[in-house]
Amino acid sequence: MLEDALIQLARCGIRLRPEVQVADVTVSETYLPGLSLPARLLMRLGQPAERPPYPPLSDAVLRQDAECVCRVDTYLRMAERLRKLAGDSLPLEQIDSEVDFQAKTAWVSFLLDGQETRWELEYNEDWMDPCFFSNFSQRMVRRGASAQLLRPKLRTGQEIVLVCLSPDQKAALEELTGLHFMSLL
Repeated sequence: MLEDALIQLARCGIRLRPEVQVADVTVSETYLPGLSLPARLLMRLGQPAERPPYPPLSDAVLRQDAECVCRVDTYLRMAERLRKLAGDSLPLEQIDSEVDFQAKTAWVSFLLDGQETRWELEYNEDWMDPCFFSNFSQRMVRRGASAQLLRPKLRTGQEIVLVCLSPDQKAALEELTGLHFMSLL
């Protein structure tokens, strides 16, 4: 049943990372009750594996607690995950960032389509800047990307859950999971 759901998700563009085995993926019956198995599995794939070196189960789902800014390179790591998630739709290069906990400042910089960009981010202790992902989503729209960053219309508390899908993939994933996905814009 789990393997069938993984095959169905793969048809929607949501695949396991090459180094992840099906045996690494577990979804208990009590995990997110009320959601279909494909929806619960989608949410689980945004998390890391339960064995070292704890890689993300999939590069096609980003699931992150919004209260995660605890290292100077938090935004660098998030931008790198976003680059993997979006693929050719957001080919970021030369990503850099810093969170200065003493000065209470944060920024991220990157090169996209030959243009250098540096964003000053809102510093709010250990909470992510709420515009971080939507700013990247705007960049994808401006460059004419066919895929877009989407989030499920689902109460996830302080978690951020993102996928990057084409319109056809979005429709297929909505049908499969029973979830509705919304743009970040």
